[in-house]
Amino acid sequence: MKKAVLTYHAHEKIEERLLMPAETLCEILDSDLVVTTGGDGSSNRYHKVFYSPLNKMCFVAVQDCKTGHIVTVLPIDYHENKAWRISNDAQIMAKDLMRKHLKDKEEQEALRQFEKIQRIKKIQSRLNFRVFAYLEDDVKGIIDKIFICSWKDESLQADLDKLLEDDKFLAHLCKRLHQKRTILKINSNISIKRLSVQLGKKGEETLLSLESLKIV
Repeated sequence: MKKAVLTYHAHEKIEERLLMPAETLCEILDSDLVVTTGGDGSSNRYHKVFYSPLNKMCFVAVQDCKTGHIVTVLPIDYHENKAWRISNDAQIMAKDLMRKHLKDKEEQEALRQFEKIQRIKKIQSRLNFRVFAYLEDDVKGIIDKIFICSWKDESLQADLDKLLEDDKFLAHLCKRLHQKRTILKINSNISIKRLSVQLGKKGEETLLSLESLKIV
């Protein structure tokens, strides 16, 4: 079967009768999510029942099997008046096909999202928050930047705000700062008043004042 091709008439009827876009109907026909109930032998036109989830009912697409052209789209009662009656069994089958397709699609999307999250977690599990301090002299000139400590991002959310609310991290940071300050006492005019925090070695730096952390 050729891929579905919209005719001008079919496009008009889809706009008039269906809540789904014309492209979606083409996908339904190309994916064979239909129940073929018969055809007009001489014209190569097949009558295909499909279920529209948004309309919550079945319709019939008449399609030329040679060219793929969608000739028209008919409601079930219209089809009975113009051609033949569509059985309840055919409608149930079409509905089941669509439901299974949507369920499979939902499961595939859920799997893609799960795998994406796992990939992100795997990358982030190797990243630590890295804290640096700026050394300032007594006129607030920056002399150097030194490493203070690192902290594993246990939440795997790369959330700096949550990190700064973590009492365990703040206690660790305070301890490491105290150690660095003890070493720096040999030069009493050097102080630490500002920090920078980044995730991993190449993450964007965020500047923080010790005063804002309230651990001075």
